Amino acid sequence: MYSINPPPLSKAGWIWLREWQHKKGISDEDFASGLKIHMNTLKSYDNSAHTLTIEKLDNLMATVGEEPIVYVINKYIEYIANLRRFQAYINHMN
Repeated sequence: MYSINPPPLSKAGWIWLREWQHKKGISDEDFASGLKIHMNTLKSYDNSAHTLTIEKLDNLMATVGEEPIVYVINKYIEYIANLRRFQAYINHMN
C-alpha cells in the first residue's frame, strides 16, 4: 500500500496565500505591509515559510479581512481530498 502525505501546511499555505495575493492584484509591498513584515522577510517566506506565525496571518486579516485565510483553508481541504482520492485509486490498482 502506498502512502501519500500532503506538504507541510506552512509551505502549501504560503503558496496559496501568494496565489490569492496575485489574483487580487496586491503588490508585494502592500502584501508585506498587511502582514506587518519587511520585504526581505516576504522574500524569505518564498523559500521557507515555516516561521510564518498566526500573528502575521492575524495582521493580514485585520488589513484585508478573512478572505485570504478562507482561500488557503479551502485550497488545503481540496488538495487533501484530491490526494485521498488519488491514494485510494492507486491502492485499488495494486
